[in-house]
Amino acid sequence: YQCSPLSTADGIISTFSQCQRMQKDNDLEKFVACVVLDEVGLAEDSPRLPLKALHPLLDDGTAGAESDGNEEGIASNRVAFVGISNWALDPAKMNRGILVQREVPSSDELKVSAFGICSTDEPTHFLLRSFIPGMAKAYLEIYSNPDRKEDREFFGLRDFYSLIKMIFSFCKKTKKRPSANQLIHAIRRNFGGLDGIDPVQIFQKHVSFEADVGDALDLDSSPPGLIRANLKKTEQQDSEESRYLLLLTENYAALTIVRQRFLVGDEDPVIIFGSSFSKDQEYTQICRNINRVKVCMATGRTVVLLNLDKLYESLYDALNQYYVYHGGQRFVDLGLGSHRVKCQVHKKFRLILIADREAVYKDFPIPLINRMEKHFLAMSSILTHQQQRIVEEITAWVDGFSNVNRPNFREEDRKRVPFKPGDAFVGYHPDAAATVVLRVCRSLGEWYLDDEETEERIFAESYRTILQCAAPDAVARLQASDLRDKASDLWDEYFKEQSHSSLADYLYTELRKGEGSQFIQVTTHSRLLSGENVLQIEKRIGISTQFMSLQQFDTEQQFCARVREFYSQANDLDGVLIVLCESGDVNGELVACARYLVQEQRDDAFRKRQEDSMRKVSRHAVFVIHLPRIAGGCFVGFQGGSWTEVHIDDLRPAHQAKQLSITSLDGRKLSSLLGKVTPEVNRNRSIPETEPEERMEQEMIPERKPEVKSELRMDVEAEMVVEDIEDMDTEEAARDPQEEKEEVSILSAAVLFRSCVHAATSRL
Repeated sequence: YQCSPLSTADGIISTFSQCQRMQKDNDLEKFVACVVLDEVGLAEDSPRLPLKALHPLLDDGTAGAESDGNEEGIASNRVAFVGISNWALDPAKMNRGILVQREVPSSDELKVSAFGICSTDEPTHFLLRSFIPGMAKAYLEIYSNPDRKEDREFFGLRDFYSLIKMIFSFCKKTKKRPSANQLIHAIRRNFGGLDGIDPVQIFQKHVSFEADVGDALDLDSSPPGLIRANLKKTEQQDSEESRYLLLLTENYAALTIVRQRFLVGDEDPVIIFGSSFSKDQEYTQICRNINRVKVCMATGRTVVLLNLDKLYESLYDALNQYYVYHGGQRFVDLGLGSHRVKCQVHKKFRLILIADREAVYKDFPIPLINRMEKHFLAMSSILTHQQQRIVEEITAWVDGFSNVNRPNFREEDRKRVPFKPGDAFVGYHPDAAATVVLRVCRSLGEWYLDDEETEERIFAESYRTILQCAAPDAVARLQASDLRDKASDLWDEYFKEQSHSSLADYLYTELRKGEGSQFIQVTTHSRLLSGENVLQIEKRIGISTQFMSLQQFDTEQQFCARVREFYSQANDLDGVLIVLCESGDVNGELVACARYLVQEQRDDAFRKRQEDSMRKVSRHAVFVIHLPRIAGGCFVGFQGGSWTEVHIDDLRPAHQAKQLSITSLDGRKLSSLLGKVTPEVNRNRSIPETEPEERMEQEMIPERKPEVKSELRMDVEAEMVVEDIEDMDTEEAARDPQEEKEEVSILSAAVLFRSCVHAATSRL
């Protein structure tokens, strides 16, 4: 019985009952049935507490309170029991059996195991005999390394055994002692994925690396080369078959790389992106995903898994590659709770699990980590030397853009937290520069850079792509940044050449480029769009526009049905689908899941249109994600792949939002915006009667200088304008432009106040 957090007491009792029936009519002196609970410790995480059912079963073979009272022949009810766990259970369970505790093996024990693995071929065993003691010592040093994450056993015995099997395979093929290239390749294949440790350097202290002389195996030990070696498919697999792959990544970058680099020639790979919708965390959805994995196993298709934490325990037997052979075919158990089924495993089947690096370090079960071959894969992992040079230049540009040189006149100034790249560019992260450079190279077809002019072109296009996600306040700070010499050019490029004034203007500009169907992700700090706003956008861009909110869907199926309906419309009209998402800072996984589903539905619908010989249409998906203003940033963007990303601080045009654009504030003093009162503002208005408490406060104000009274009067009048804001809105359309220009100071004060109220209300 494969235990997991989804295990139930009924499932465990059912397993015991099955064994009891098997031995009921047999001679117990010659026959015994045994219950094996594998990874029994995982069941302790279940809220149903299924392991409590073990107490009476281990005592007398009955189910205790769960029993139906018909147990007869207590001897046949007692079955043998073995529980295997990676950590200690509570004493109430361990005291009911014999505890066998396996400590960290010594160097001598590791050597015995390694010699046993190599004993199947005596000539190869002889070639490796001198290497094994040093490899055992190197493994123990890695295991006890103080840089282990959260004091967790990231590397385990399975990694050591797999290393021995791989080197054994190399020697068996070449009939020679392992070369340095072979050793490095095998070490990186089996001890990768962990920061702060260079496994090759540790092994070199204990193992002699022989120079490569006519190496018969051409092995690539770069990160892409290691992954390609793992994914290599052959009909005839040797006994040292590769383990399945765990890719640690950031921002799901590995998914983009795997699709573009490693699965290009694969026959129809399957990507299963775990749903983050609220009602998809239940048993039915997990069963549906297990069935999809089962189909891939039987047909030999590569399957990529993401965001499926509740599914992985069901795959432990498959990840162990613990096969049962029947009729020349391989079978393995897939299980969930009390249900288990034999599944055929095709020899070409490969499995890739992609997960966030920090989540693996902190949350992934150790048994899952140890069963897989681990590699860290980010955009920076696959850069060429020339691309790496451009990334360094872009990173320096980003640092200069965001670094503001503020005078430290006061103690409070010196204590201020400096601006970070996340403050200047919405969604920026350490791998963003590499993501952008790779995307620009791909779009320009310049994978290999061989001249300075090409590098300059890619650098210019890359910084413009990053500038699309800049916050307007960061552009306004450029005069005080390290890029002050280029501040004017960057200001013009951001506000004049690029389109950040409103969502309607951006879509009008972007969609007219005629680049086919587009995927666009827009981040904003303003309130999300209403139905009326969407109608105005539709009128502006001249394309049929639909909108919906991610939060209105409870399941992945509901969301996919709506997206499928949009892409599968039989008409030949272009269209835009706007998907709104509140609180992007806490819904990052939901956004990533929805993005993938939209791409999948688009590809399926367009493939069907092509098969039906229908006219190709352009249907665009636009994600609009609301983010709070948080220092340092709160959202991870720059996904790469097919998505274009842009930051639009306010989705509505300035005249609709009743506020001034930032360009109209440039070069003006604050006093010129808030310190003027024109007669026209008050010509049809009267200052409202103040309350008694306000009159009392005003009477208590001592005599002041005239200019102070003017400032006080200005504040009262500004407050009056805020109170009568609705009147101001209705009158605005009939005003003369010259009159509006004269009143700009009072209007800005009113809108400033209203904007603050809106921001505070949205946070509530």
